Amino acid sequence: SSADASPNGTDSGAIQSVLMDPTLGVGTMFAASPNGGIWKTTNMGANWTAVTTTRASLSIASLSLDPTDTTGNTIIAGVGLTDNGGYSPVSGVQQRGGARTGLLYSTDGGATWSALTLNAPQPESVVSAMARGSTIRAATFEQDAVGTNSTNYGLFLSTNKGASFTNISGNGTSGLPAGAVTSLVADPNDPTTFYAAVKD
Repeated sequence: SSADASPNGTDSGAIQSVLMDPTLGVGTMFAASPNGGIWKTTNMGANWTAVTTTRASLSIASLSLDPTDTTGNTIIAGVGLTDNGGYSPVSGVQQRGGARTGLLYSTDGGATWSALTLNAPQPESVVSAMARGSTIRAATFEQDAVGTNSTNYGLFLSTNKGASFTNISGNGTSGLPAGAVTSLVADPNDPTTFYAAVKD
């Protein structure tokens, strides 16, 4: 028994992303964990329910709403390696965290989730994802991955609700250089404008 465990202290796990969703009701929030999946509360955090326990990976790096869905029901999650686990010096394989399976997509407020893969030549760690109707963007990056080809990472784009994705980094028309995108942010005043942080 630990002195800092409940009721003397707190029991907790790492949280990577928090998403408020007031359109689903006052007090509705989602929390994503690097190794614990996505959790939902409808009472300002008094009680939480796991909503992705049956998914192939529980390593969630990002959560965001699709602002074109005014009901607040469309949520996209990036499955990515963001914990502090180490890499094998021989294989370059992540030692902690779940499989890099792409994205999780919900259109019913987190009740059910669809898996979307990036159709990439290797599993990608999605650190940020944004949905705008049928268009989805996914930024991929891994911290300190050994022996990986950085040109495999980048900003992946789908214009058909995730049925297929293309890496547009370094394609000559997107304006993005080849390589990892460490962060993707939407302009709060213009839902069609995005900013990408690119690792050189």
